[in-house]
Formats: sequence, C-alpha cells, structure tokens
Amino acid sequence: MKIPRRTFILSGALASGAAWLSRDGSLVRGNSLGLAPGVQLWSVREQIKNNLDGTLRHLAAIGYREVELFETPKSPGEFRRKVEDAGLKCVSGHFELKDLKDPATIAAAQALGLTYMILVFPALPSLEGRSVDANFEQFVPLYEKISLSALRWTAGT
Repeated sequence: MKIPRRTFILSGALASGAAWLSRDGSLVRGNSLGLAPGVQLWSVREQIKNNLDGTLRHLAAIGYREVELFETPKSPGEFRRKVEDAGLKCVSGHFELKDLKDPATIAAAQALGLTYMILVFPALPSLEGRSVDANFEQFVPLYEKISLSALRWTAGT
C-alpha cells in the first residue's frame, strides 16, 4: 500500500512536533505550567457529603494533587489528615470578609496547611449594605493584619 506524500509529511511533522513538545513530558501529561493539577471541592460537594474519603481517593486517582475548599470544615485537623491520606494537599480556601475577622478562621487555615486564603465577595457592587469602597476601606487594615500574621506564621514565630 502506497502512502500519499502529503499524508507522510503531515504524519512526520505531527510526530516530530509531539516528540519536541514532550521532551520533559510536561505537555503530554497536561502539566504545561509545572503546577500540580487541582480541583475546587465545590464541584464534588454532593459526593463529599456522601463519602468524603472515597471522593478524595477518587480525585487523587484521576490525577488531581491539590484541592481548594469552598467552606471551612468543622474539624480542620481531621480534614487535613484525610486529604493527605488520599495523597492530596489542601492549598487554598474561600472566605468571606466577615469570617476573616474571626481569629478561629485564621487558626483553621493554619491547621489545614493552606497557602492561600481567597477573599470572596458575596455580592457586588455592595456588601452588607455598604459601598464597594467602604468594604475595601474595611478590608485594608484586616489584610495588613493577616499579612503580618502570615509572615510570622511562615517564619515560625
């Protein structure tokens, strides 16, 4: 059987391009940025309600390495242990401004081993009946306090 020249050239070009792109394997694995693949747990919230351990193991089995919270678990230390037992790492979570004022929220984030705390605005343009500017004015001192706390936490003091 004779292969048309155009097909042969196209196949060769595609094969050599794939070989070049996958030198380190990152693009073939879908990890082009060198970051661990993660999933926001909101997308599996119903499954988590029914079977937390099984859902976490399944997420790890299909290739996820990191998870992001959509709510603070009742027992942060136990939740972290379950996440790590499944081979995952909890790196971030979503928090409302009112929650960030509570020292227990920061303590929970530390117990979970979070790297990022994502501020979620429940509604725009106004929050809790205030203007966006008023909310940002309220947030700046809180952000400075959290940043200083995070620096001390990172430094181990």
